[in-house]
Amino acid sequence: MACRWHHDLPAATVALIGWIVAVCSPVPGAPADLKVLEPNLRKAGTWPSELLGRRVPLRVYFLGNTSGKEAAPVIVYVMNHAAPRIGQEPDASILADYIGRRYIVLLLDYEGDARAVSPDLDWDLQRLFARIYGAKTRSPLHGLALTPQEFRCFFLPAGYRVETDLPFWSYGKHGVFGTMERTIDTYNRLVVAQDGRFHVPGREPAQRAEDLRDAAGKPFDLRMRMDIVYPSQCKQRVPLVFRISTLTRRCFMVSPRVKRPHLVGFTMRGYAGAVIDHCYNPVAKHFRHFEPGYSLDDANGVKAYSAAVRFLRAHAGTYSLDGELIGGIGHSKGAYGITRLSDAAVSETSKEHWAGIRGFPKGTPGPQPFAGFASNLAVGYQSMGNGTRRPRYVTDTYVPTLIACGKRDRFGHWKVWRKLQKTYADKDLNYLAMGMEDLGHDLPRGPDPATGTDRYAIFHAFFDRYLKPRAKLPPVLLALSPPGPTDDAGANRPVSIHFAPQMNEATVRDGVNVFLEGRAEALRGEWHVFRRGTYFTFIPENPFVAGKRYRVVLSPEVRDRHGIRLAKGITREFTVPTEGN
Repeated sequence: MACRWHHDLPAATVALIGWIVAVCSPVPGAPADLKVLEPNLRKAGTWPSELLGRRVPLRVYFLGNTSGKEAAPVIVYVMNHAAPRIGQEPDASILADYIGRRYIVLLLDYEGDARAVSPDLDWDLQRLFARIYGAKTRSPLHGLALTPQEFRCFFLPAGYRVETDLPFWSYGKHGVFGTMERTIDTYNRLVVAQDGRFHVPGREPAQRAEDLRDAAGKPFDLRMRMDIVYPSQCKQRVPLVFRISTLTRRCFMVSPRVKRPHLVGFTMRGYAGAVIDHCYNPVAKHFRHFEPGYSLDDANGVKAYSAAVRFLRAHAGTYSLDGELIGGIGHSKGAYGITRLSDAAVSETSKEHWAGIRGFPKGTPGPQPFAGFASNLAVGYQSMGNGTRRPRYVTDTYVPTLIACGKRDRFGHWKVWRKLQKTYADKDLNYLAMGMEDLGHDLPRGPDPATGTDRYAIFHAFFDRYLKPRAKLPPVLLALSPPGPTDDAGANRPVSIHFAPQMNEATVRDGVNVFLEGRAEALRGEWHVFRRGTYFTFIPENPFVAGKRYRVVLSPEVRDRHGIRLAKGITREFTVPTEGN
């Protein structure tokens, strides 16, 4: 695709970019390309990479000597990491563009080290993000008169761009009747009233949408927006994963206090990535989060979030997206949207949680945007939100879904966790459930205490198997569960094996064998298949013996439904628990 130039660029910057494109080497990332940026270099140094165990080059660029009173957004441009380059636009033209628009640009160079790949790379970037905002350590911006805009930090693999604040849905035009009246009522109670939470002295009660003003007196922006990171001048279409924001300000890394590089991890492995607004009451967007009533999901969520997906499909050519391969992440207040979009039959006309707003007619002032494009996802993730509390929204036409819940979740979602899993199991859906007994209200990360499995790696492996079909990735073993403790059926409980994607069932039956230690002959038994051909259980002809050791052997001839083999054979051993263990 052609590079997207922005109409608000200064003429001098446009001229500089044109000169760079004309004279630079055609090989992206060649050191000579970046010398033209030297007038804007503010610091050249190194950063201690824990991943590599050494310091790597880090340069800071900015147009001018100070960001002044206004904080500036940040770009971390990641060069020479070990993943293949997707975007083909030269680095210098990309960087000159953002420097010209007064982004703080940090150029991080991994110098071609083969270890600099996702998922391990993602955690290195998480540490740098925390440093940029001064979390427990000195920022790489220390000594510079540059203030980073709070958490507006975009991580771009070399060859990628970011486009921000893209509108895709309007509260006034596309929201159900009564949406604006509900917003005006909230504004008058919280902003105008003297005892209101966000009281601004001297404000007159709002009568119309045009009367709504933020704390600085500016009119409300009554549109939902998104930010998208995408490969520039790309010769192929790439999958995209988006996250519904859980904050009033969209952020890819959320904040330094939490460890959530999940979305950045996708862009570092060849995807495009986006963050979309939660369907907040506009008062929350323009002031800050409040309870109750911060969200308009109840009457508008399906319309708003489905519009985001249709926007992405409508603009797939602009951002080099494969419109068939879109996945979504929904955590906490973002879970409801993914719960609804994971239904393959969802559309802008699907029923909302509320049929409308009481006292107002049904319907919307205008038609929903981007008509003619599909609204559903190809794969989804949900954890600890309104959607996961409402199993009735889980339908028979659900796409592959990863659900998760932390036992220490402070909002009580663990209480409904078993019920939610049962809903998926009863419908025999393709799903993976992560019960995280050592975590709280968080996304999957760290080793699972019971199995040692890296949850973060499994999270990405699950998405990869459904969003990268042309890569012909080998099927992945998501989990292998031996017979459990004696209070959970013990020796009578089967061995269960969970794969992604859907498997060739015959190759699993023939290529997976269970052996008693010291015996050469595999156990005889029955195989059962669940979750749309991804979950297999083996029940031995004779029950497992408590205290005995067994091994499960997966042949490399085990294949998925497309005929792709496992990357290698796998062997797992287990001992059947004795009573009381």
